[in-house]
Amino acid sequence: MPAALDPPFRAALLAPSWLGDSVMATALPPLLAARCGGPVEVWARPAWAPLFQGAPDVDRVLIFDPKGAHHGGTGLRRWRRQAAAAGDPARAVWILPDSLSAALAAWAAGTPRRVGRAATGRSLLLTDPVRDDAPRRQRHWIAEQADLLRAGPGRTVDGPGDLSPRVAATAEASQALEKKLDEMGVSPYDCCVYVAGATYGPAKRWPGFAALGGLLPPGLTLLLVGAASERDTLAPLARDLVAAGRSCRVMAGALSIPELAALLRAARFTVANDTGPMHLAAAVGGRVLGLFCSTSPAWTAPVGPQARWLDAGAGCAPCFRRRCPEHEARCLAAIAPQRVLAALGDWLEAAP
Repeated sequence: MPAALDPPFRAALLAPSWLGDSVMATALPPLLAARCGGPVEVWARPAWAPLFQGAPDVDRVLIFDPKGAHHGGTGLRRWRRQAAAAGDPARAVWILPDSLSAALAAWAAGTPRRVGRAATGRSLLLTDPVRDDAPRRQRHWIAEQADLLRAGPGRTVDGPGDLSPRVAATAEASQALEKKLDEMGVSPYDCCVYVAGATYGPAKRWPGFAALGGLLPPGLTLLLVGAASERDTLAPLARDLVAAGRSCRVMAGALSIPELAALLRAARFTVANDTGPMHLAAAVGGRVLGLFCSTSPAWTAPVGPQARWLDAGAGCAPCFRRRCPEHEARCLAAIAPQRVLAALGDWLEAAP
């Protein structure tokens, strides 16, 4: 039996490895703070740490880099020293990733109470293994994680509370973004953002972005954003758009996460595959239309005041595969460009 732990105490949240999941996880610290009655710290990947810095109920963010400084046995020992050097160490950690490596990181940090989902190979590393009674991916991802946070030590928290992700578009990032766009002769208010890639795999990549470009108002500049690794994926789309007479820029890898947040907040609207930038656009309060092909909006719909989404509704979806086993994915073809245009509706002309 784990040692008793009564509030107030410092709690830690081990954030996910994907951008979209980390954005959605910004909804959770207030719930954890209510449970532990004390300060909350977040252990986050280097690239996603800015999402949590300055967030409500988060008093510090520790950088956890399992692919860099904290890789392997030597890296985990370095991580333990780093966590100890921060002072006032967490007494309990809630582990959002389901991986063995995440549980190992929590154990290596020396945190006395470790709460996470039970799984083969990692349950022995957890003091509070949680077994899911309900099937996964039937409810929203945030609701699933909120259930995890209601397990382990601390007070019972009644009701779901406000589980909306929130990310701030900082003034410094907005200024840096405006400088980059000024150098290109582009105003963010006359831009539409395309998130046409998906690092998860091609089954998420809607093929209608070029056709949609021919339907959008001619005065809009199309900005293609994504990870640096997606430049080759986005290059053919950019060539097709330019050949059709559209003004477009490829900005894959050109923006920091805070700068991307500022762009998604300021742009006329964003059309996105089910990706991290889709969730980031919703969390900063931007206009975003999410497109769901092989995945499910029931599980990962964008949550925000101006978020919309379309579901392919194909008979084989959602399959959650990275690649479609069929020669032509029915889910990718099920969302027509005209349907996307109709869903954009009042956003086409009105400024944000």
